[in-house]
Amino acid sequence: MKQNRRSGQALWQVVLAAMWHRKGFGILLFGVAALGVFASAALQNLTVRQEAAMAEMVRDTQIHCVVTDAHGTDSDNLGMFSAFVDMLLGLRRERGCYLDEYVKNVRAKASFPLEQPADMTLRRILSFDSDSALADVAGVRIELAEGWAEAVFQTDARVCMAPEGLGTQPGAEGQPCINVIRNGVPLTLQVIGTVYGGPGNVIWCPFYLQQEGVTEAFLVESCSFDICLGLKGRRVFGQVFAEQVLLAIPGAVVGGSAGLLLEGSFSAGALARAGLILGIFLAGAAAACWKVTRVNVMKLMKVEE
Repeated sequence: MKQNRRSGQALWQVVLAAMWHRKGFGILLFGVAALGVFASAALQNLTVRQEAAMAEMVRDTQIHCVVTDAHGTDSDNLGMFSAFVDMLLGLRRERGCYLDEYVKNVRAKASFPLEQPADMTLRRILSFDSDSALADVAGVRIELAEGWAEAVFQTDARVCMAPEGLGTQPGAEGQPCINVIRNGVPLTLQVIGTVYGGPGNVIWCPFYLQQEGVTEAFLVESCSFDICLGLKGRRVFGQVFAEQVLLAIPGAVVGGSAGLLLEGSFSAGALARAGLILGIFLAGAAAACWKVTRVNVMKLMKVEE
């Protein structure tokens, strides 16, 4: 045991003595080792950042989706139960199905004929962009009363927006109201906004408006939403290609240092060939990264009849 320990100590002494006499070689060897450690740390840091970027990818990038019928041809007369909208919003969940974790900006509308006012329609919406008739491109202007916001249409409040020129009655506190009757059930809605330039036979109310305090299921005409999937292509390309560069450059430096230690010098031809090989590798890596990061997720989806 003592002899093995002495042999090990002697070996270290010989190595240290050799490095002391060849200081340039020792410094170069230390530099190569430090470069390897730095490259490993940089790769680890890049891995952590890529994992964070993938999490951000799911959170930030949005894909617009429109619900259609089974043939994919009709999106305005779905006849879909409102329970599916509840699932998109997270108000209703089936076991193992948590759509609200990936879905945002849900838009939906449903219309019902009114008995009073005559020839009028009550339209439930989740937001202004749930109804194309309220779009700015249609020349429509919406004015909400002070203290009210668009978010109220995601509640069950008894409020509404009325088209310009529709008569109102004062409520209990003097606020403008409209008395409507649907399916024989009277309902008083406070008018919180006016729609200028839109259809004159529609009254817009919150999507989850309740009659007599009872939540009801109904048929939805149209529904769309956004799915969060990924980062922009250039950002993903930069992160993936950076990993390839970080692998290639230290490898070239370590290989060149080893060759210099063994041969003592380099010829111009050898340097040119090494540079050509490195350039080909980086060009191929860039092309592969660009191809992978430019995949269109929507083209991978199929609609089966």
